[in-house]
Amino acid sequence: MFNGRMTGDNIMSEISQLTEYKMHREGGLFHKINRFAPSSKICSQCQNKQNIALNERVFSCNACGHTQCRDWNSGINIAQTGIKELEAAGIVARALPPKLRQKLPTKTKVLALAEFGLESVKREAA
Repeated sequence: MFNGRMTGDNIMSEISQLTEYKMHREGGLFHKINRFAPSSKICSQCQNKQNIALNERVFSCNACGHTQCRDWNSGINIAQTGIKELEAAGIVARALPPKLRQKLPTKTKVLALAEFGLESVKREAA
């Protein structure tokens, strides 16, 4: 049991290191969020926090009624948390052109990454 847990931790560490290496090689950005962030307990639609047992695989929000796979909901929350942390640090900026603000009923996510120094500027739209 102890050796199995250590092996699992080492594999996740190796995956994280490889991902970080490849992102830096391609000019991307790698950011880790706090491992204790309650990503699976927060609704990805209304941000309502609720307790959920570990054996429950479907997330159902009590406030807005949103139902989704627990892992999918957690992944959305992890992405939102990472973007918020990078925006707060001033590393990533969110911007919309004025034309798109008027035409689209929903927001389009545009992320701009700027690394100063010898690195080039990379812009990514999603």
